[in-house]
Amino acid sequence: MDCVPPTFPVEVDFTPDLAAFYGEWLRRDLPVALCTRRPLRRST
Repeated sequence: MDCVPPTFPVEVDFTPDLAAFYGEWLRRDLPVALCTRRPLRRST
């Protein structure tokens, strides 16, 4: 969790590692196939 002053926008760049979560924590295979490429960010 990030601490920021009230009304300040929180920007988080977080991509969960689902393969590690399922494999190491749940000891199961992923229920779906994952795309290995990250989507391109759009400039605003």
